[in-house]
Parts: sequence; structure tokens; C-alpha cells
Amino acid sequence: MGRLGFQGLIDSLEGAVSALTWKPAGSEWADYYQDTNYSPRAQEAKARIVAAMVREVGPAWSGTSGHTGFFSRIAAAAGANVVSFDLDPAAVEKNYLQARSAGETNLLPLVMDFANPAPIWMGGRRTRIPRPPGPADALLALALVHHLAIGNNVRWRGSRRFWPPSASI
Repeated sequence: MGRLGFQGLIDSLEGAVSALTWKPAGSEWADYYQDTNYSPRAQEAKARIVAAMVREVGPAWSGTSGHTGFFSRIAAAAGANVVSFDLDPAAVEKNYLQARSAGETNLLPLVMDFANPAPIWMGGRRTRIPRPPGPADALLALALVHHLAIGNNVRWRGSRRFWPPSASI
């Protein structure tokens, strides 16, 4: 294939990909905050606790188990650089679309399975959660241990292997 044909193929693929749209819905976590068992009062209380923790610890970097990013946005609003992880692609897509729409440049939604994280994050190993890309002040692991236990059959003692050596859980 010549250069012109190759450029035509690339242009065609680019046009096809840019025309794709996805309205994420119907997954287990994509509608979590609409279908949650939290009362509005309980949700507000949890949000206040998270905001207070971020203010106390300092907002340099935070990683969160993210769903659609509700609590990630609290940390980001406090000035933290936030990596918001979730296993559910529909939830992460909703998080990403909201971050992009709002111009949130300090929030990065990523799909990641904490029970089987990509080895590129751990220097080729699959034994621990990712090291942060800079100084880490906090890891918000909201409900993460019970998700590991229920969804992945990881016992409490076994879940310790997912945390960095310096983590206090």
C-alpha cells in the first residue's frame, strides 16, 4: 500500500472512530448513586467526612475507587490531583464524560480491576495496587475491601496484599 492509500485508510478509521457514541447505562455501578441504598442525609454525611479528610491530609494526590466519580470530585474540588479507578467501564465513562464536560483537568477516570491491576502500574508485577504518579497524600478506598471480598472472594487477610507496604489499613 502506498503512502496515499495508507493516509486514506487512517482518515477513514479516524472518521469511523470519531463518529462513535456510547451512552453508558445499565451496568452494576453506572447508576449507583441513583440506585444506592444511601439516604440523601447519609450521602451528605459521607461527603462531608471525605471533604474533611481531604482538607486535613492535604490535596497533593488522591486515588479513589470511583464509580461515577462523586467522591473523586470532592477530592478534586479541594485541589487534589485525583485518579479515579473503577472496574465498570460504563461508570468510568460517565465519570470521564462529566470530567470532560466540566473541564476537570485534575481528575483522571480509569478502568482498573483492583483484584487484577495492569502490571504496567506495578513494574511488571500484579501484587499491589498502583503506586501514585507523585507524592501520595491519600487513597480513598471507599467500600473497596468489601468489593474485593464479595466480588473476588478475597478474605480480609488476603486483601492486605493489594496495599502498598506503607499503607495503614
